[in-house]
Amino acid sequence: MLLPVSVNLEGKSILLVGGGPAAAEKYQLLSRTPCVLTVVAPTFSPEFAAALKNPGQLQLKVEQREFMDSDLDGKFLVFCATEDPALTERITTLCRNRGILVNSADDKARCDFFTNAVIERGPALVAVSTQGRFAGLAAALRRHLEQILPPELDSEWEKLFALRERAIATRPPEERRVILKEIVQDIEKKFFNHKNGGESQVQEQPKEKKPELSEVEIIKANSDFLRGNIARDLYNGSDKFEEEEKQILKFHGLYQQKNRDKIEGEPEKPHTFMLRGRIPGGRLTPDQYLAWDYLAERYGGGTLRLTSRQSIQLHGLLKQDLKTVIQEINRVGLTTMGACGDVVRNVTQALNITGSPLYDELGYYATMLSDYFKFESSAYVEIWLDEVLQNPVRQERIYGKTYLPRKFKIAVCLAGENGVDIYAQDMGFAATHSNGKIDGFFVFAGGGAGMTHNKPETFPRAADLLGWIPKEALLPVATAIVTAHRDWGDRTNRRHARLKYVLADRGVDWFRTEVENRSGVKFHTNRPLPPWKIPEYHGFIRKSDGKYNFGLYIMNGRIRDWPGYRLKTAIAMAVARLRCAIQLTPDQDMLFLDLSEEQRRELVQIFQLHGINTNRPNPLYRRAMACVALPTCALALTEGERYFPHVLRDINRLLVKYNLMDRAPLVRMTGCPNGCARPY
Repeated sequence: MLLPVSVNLEGKSILLVGGGPAAAEKYQLLSRTPCVLTVVAPTFSPEFAAALKNPGQLQLKVEQREFMDSDLDGKFLVFCATEDPALTERITTLCRNRGILVNSADDKARCDFFTNAVIERGPALVAVSTQGRFAGLAAALRRHLEQILPPELDSEWEKLFALRERAIATRPPEERRVILKEIVQDIEKKFFNHKNGGESQVQEQPKEKKPELSEVEIIKANSDFLRGNIARDLYNGSDKFEEEEKQILKFHGLYQQKNRDKIEGEPEKPHTFMLRGRIPGGRLTPDQYLAWDYLAERYGGGTLRLTSRQSIQLHGLLKQDLKTVIQEINRVGLTTMGACGDVVRNVTQALNITGSPLYDELGYYATMLSDYFKFESSAYVEIWLDEVLQNPVRQERIYGKTYLPRKFKIAVCLAGENGVDIYAQDMGFAATHSNGKIDGFFVFAGGGAGMTHNKPETFPRAADLLGWIPKEALLPVATAIVTAHRDWGDRTNRRHARLKYVLADRGVDWFRTEVENRSGVKFHTNRPLPPWKIPEYHGFIRKSDGKYNFGLYIMNGRIRDWPGYRLKTAIAMAVARLRCAIQLTPDQDMLFLDLSEEQRRELVQIFQLHGINTNRPNPLYRRAMACVALPTCALALTEGERYFPHVLRDINRLLVKYNLMDRAPLVRMTGCPNGCARPY
């Protein structure tokens, strides 16, 4: 007989041995606790490796090697999830000799304790266990109880628990017992109706009348934390998903599209999909870029599209290929999770042009923000990576059941260097530094492009400066800004739902106070902001260590091969042969990093052989951008990317004719007023 207990793991040292699906499931459960977790395995599955990048509340240490006896030193609990019976027996024997409790996956006889299928409702935790005999049955029981105890009870239960805590803190024991008994009776009367021989049934509570939510809000609320019917409909024989799933797909990095070019007599074109990556700061290893290149060639019509948020898009994907493509992206340590949808999307970052260590530190903060604001639901790994979890995550610590009212964009840069268009972001952090280290950030909020014609309540808006904070306050302040958008954003009108409208409607002083109250951090509002400049990154730039960075101009971010201009082949060859790291730019271009003199010469040779000019473009072209627009974007009213080269050519001729190249304008072209090329 097992004793069911709840154990506080805060600060406790835990060991997890294993790198496969069973270990990943244990990790998913442990990531919800503030323990000190060491994970040891010689290899990790792609899905587990991706999960390890999101440690949740953990203090995490990952060791990619074989297990050693010394790994058990000082451990409070051990989870053994290997696929090697001999190793499992060795670890469990060692644990018992040392008096350490051990859990052995799928091996009841060697378990000192079992993990449970759990339901969290406010402060209440309900655990379901079959004592290690049938995890699937425990999961089924949990799903049944989730229907009996709906998430809507969370806030009511929180109030009742808070009332109990106040009674304990302020009342004498005799009076306290009476009050607590009344509270328990109150809970039973309010939430449960004892009928049918004592069976407890939840009573439907009267609901306050609320403004009518937008259709997408209802779809999100009913999606079972971004699952919907995607898995069911993925292979149903249709080339498309229905409207509800079409909206939820965005959270998984996908847009359902249709080629809008119509030729009379041509058969109906199938629906296709655009897939976007989540690539913090646009930083890619050689293998990661080459994986995208391969997928573009195999499934994406032979073309890649760099975005204005340092990401990559594949267009023209077919429904039956989606899972294969997403699994390959995850295999190389990337994801498409949260690249679109009403969540924090890809975090953009200033470019590492000079090789300063400050930019490496900036990259740390960009990745931290990206990982911190990933949604927690396990829907993505269940649907696309085929993970079967005993405790699938159906909660969102930050986002809640309906996520944010609209998309949320973040950028980080150094104060004084604005290559990321920081005033166009929902939230921006401009780092300050002293003694060669970042010491704090200027915080911006409420920027964003986009408007709707004939809707004066919609407009582009430049972000406001809230003030300066020390670096330790970054996550509390970021969380406060995101949750303020969650709670105050307009969920009745998606055209008026961005964070910028919260600041426009309520004022920057109100918003600053709201963020300070939520975060417990006081903004320094008197620190002067240095003047801005936009660094130039095109061409070869020699760093202080003698190596080179090379900025390649790419018209509209479109990477493909044309006759005499084989751009896609040249980039793939250069990356494969030079094995250089890549950073994508917020202006749809590409940086090749840390090239030696020999690599510099070889890169020039490769590009010249494929018709690619390595010279710095003239001022007109340097920051010119266009969105994709027709034929695939459903919102496009007119042309963007396809016609933009002709527009630039005509403007260039006039600038040359009148000797005005030193005053070349910044040109952006979009196919609709949403402004994906940041034209405002």
